[in-house]
Amino acid sequence: MTRKVTKDGKQLATRLKFFFDMLFMAAVVLFVIKIGVLLLNKAASLDIALPGGTFLWNFGPLMAAAVAVVGSKMLKDRDKFTG
Repeated sequence: MTRKVTKDGKQLATRLKFFFDMLFMAAVVLFVIKIGVLLLNKAASLDIALPGGTFLWNFGPLMAAAVAVVGSKMLKDRDKFTG
């Protein structure tokens, strides 16, 4: 029974780590898209609008990255204590 619980816990931790890694990558992609559009708008005098509003594009990547980093850190700390 203990082995099953340990195995299930490790599987869950692996899934959560993957989720936090993908969330961080999504934040990086959103940030790169925003920077790319801003540079295109300035350099090429285009007027490309980002869908979803400015709040999403200004704070979305920051919040997603923060959640991913904090979640990953919590998993790492939990693994340190549980062995």
